[in-house]
Amino acid sequence: MKKFLLLVFSLALLGGQANATSLDISLNDESAQVRLASPVMPVVMHAHGRSLIDLRLLYHEPKETMLGSLGIDFVGEPAGMWGLELGVGSHLYGGVTADNRDFLALGIGGKASFAPPAWHGFGLSGRVIFAPAILTWLDAERMLEIGVGAFYAITPRIRVHLGYQHIDADFGDLVNSTVDEGFRLGFKAYF
Repeated sequence: MKKFLLLVFSLALLGGQANATSLDISLNDESAQVRLASPVMPVVMHAHGRSLIDLRLLYHEPKETMLGSLGIDFVGEPAGMWGLELGVGSHLYGGVTADNRDFLALGIGGKASFAPPAWHGFGLSGRVIFAPAILTWLDAERMLEIGVGAFYAITPRIRVHLGYQHIDADFGDLVNSTVDEGFRLGFKAYF
């Protein structure tokens, strides 16, 4: 785990040349999560949208569960809707649970954030990603990720956030395994 976190941090420093690359670290008493997001082509950013590559590692200690994901998100601001950002994307999940159940899933979903200028740095965010049975392999039959949160931009490049995250894998034998669930506290920094 420590070697992977060092690798993610090193990649974040290398990615600092790209515009709008972000590092997001969040945790609670039971789990830690690191996300790195970077524009696909930082030179080509449109007035109302961009494409982001998202890399994540989550470790849940009591459940001895490890999850990694790689995704691509297409996000943008609808015309005339200041502070609203909407996005759709696809994420590839992979991991293993404490009872040696392996999972691999390709999910699609959407996300939104709302931080109008009148809120002076406060904002709300949410996401839903679903991997149906046809796009889920190994021991799992489907996956679902739901997240909601609130954030505050303490500077234009640093946000602190509090959120709730639920990631669930269905293993088909009437066993649903919660990969991660609970409130998380963290920060997001832009390079």
